[in-house]
Amino acid sequence: MSSQPNSTIIPFSIAHEQQPVRLIELPPAILSLITSDNPPILRIKAAPTSIATTHTGATADHAVLCTADKTFALRQVHSSNTSFLLTPSTSDGGGVTATSTVTSYLELLPVTPDTKSLLRPLLLPYPTTSSGSSSSEGKPGMSKHQLRNNLPVSDAEFEFAWAELSAFEYHSSSYISTAEGLLSALKEASTNAAASGIKLCAPFQLTALIDEECEIPPALVETVVARICERRDGGWVLMPEKATPVVGRWVLEEWHASGKTDMLYVSFMSRWKAAVPMECKTLCKLDVLEDCHELPTRNTIRYVPAGVVAAEDVKAFEKAAAQAAAKNKWHEKFRKGKRT
Repeated sequence: MSSQPNSTIIPFSIAHEQQPVRLIELPPAILSLITSDNPPILRIKAAPTSIATTHTGATADHAVLCTADKTFALRQVHSSNTSFLLTPSTSDGGGVTATSTVTSYLELLPVTPDTKSLLRPLLLPYPTTSSGSSSSEGKPGMSKHQLRNNLPVSDAEFEFAWAELSAFEYHSSSYISTAEGLLSALKEASTNAAASGIKLCAPFQLTALIDEECEIPPALVETVVARICERRDGGWVLMPEKATPVVGRWVLEEWHASGKTDMLYVSFMSRWKAAVPMECKTLCKLDVLEDCHELPTRNTIRYVPAGVVAAEDVKAFEKAAAQAAAKNKWHEKFRKGKRT
């Protein structure tokens, strides 16, 4: 039997003026979100020039797509195949017309941005200098809303970093407090609680701990309360297990910020117990502090900032790197042997 040729013919044409189109390849996690019954709002964000030039990383110098709690880096991928976007032709002969020609597309890569490093330089220091000026890098005086919209991270990642840095908003500007400022705000809250007969381990209202005549910004007191308490039964409740290590870190950080290094262990414990609320004093033990201290001697303690490697570890790394570099210089050994 002779085969019958395919008689189906689809007229094809290419429009003279091509429409700009950008295709995005969606991972399953994003696809399931936008096809759900209640699809969330997805946002494409990019760091302003001031942030991108200061920080280099997975999100600082790239556009990202953000869900409510995750960040995806956008990366352009070129394809060896050309794709056409077709629309029904308007000519009498029918067929289809290629209105867009696509030679590349965008793919989404999940990333974990270093949100604290992006956010910290954009926060004004508190207390400010005596002249009222700020040494903060980046654009000063930005509100929390502006920072959230400008940073290339999801809202959940931003809120977590905001809380971890003990940041607060005051008069439409965003600040980061020193350890001294945090301890002063804690002392103010504890004093007002004692004067009002408030039991911090029972639900209380934040307004009861704020003195409007005090120079300490109410937002800073609220930030401190949020670091050591949790919301329960319509109010705030002190969480001793949460508060004790946080205040201990502040005490060590305050000592370190004053330009001093080692602190007598007995003096540290005394300062720590004096700073925490009464309900936390029995929990002031060294084993509750994590990743913020080292013991140079049996009688002293030293603050170790987050991400800082001990000097002994640095020396060991440098020695290992030097040995590895020496082994890799095989071409120099070959040159010496050839001369002989």
